[in-house]
Amino acid sequence: MANFEDFHEKWMEMQEDTRRRWLEAYMKQYCGTLKKHGSPVQKKRKGKRRLRVINGMVPAEDAFWMYATIGYPMEFLVEKMEERGFKVDVKGFERLLEQERLRSRARSKFVA
Repeated sequence: MANFEDFHEKWMEMQEDTRRRWLEAYMKQYCGTLKKHGSPVQKKRKGKRRLRVINGMVPAEDAFWMYATIGYPMEFLVEKMEERGFKVDVKGFERLLEQERLRSRARSKFVA
């Protein structure tokens, strides 16, 4: 049993490290050119989406896109954006997440 617990702990550490490295690469590639107040227009280049920063804040829609599309944890996004002097609309993100949960439940055919 101890071997499984050791394996599981190491695996979890590797997963977290991988996600952190991935986000750092994402931030360098897509957000490296953002200025303190950003652009109100979301830019796409060659099919790649960039995060917007409006008045120093990442909109909830962009944070939700990262979470829903690529599965990026909100906590990591908040941490990395704060390191760069930006904020994230967490309340708006939570509202969008709840709306998606309600839509998902409404589409579900599962009956308890």
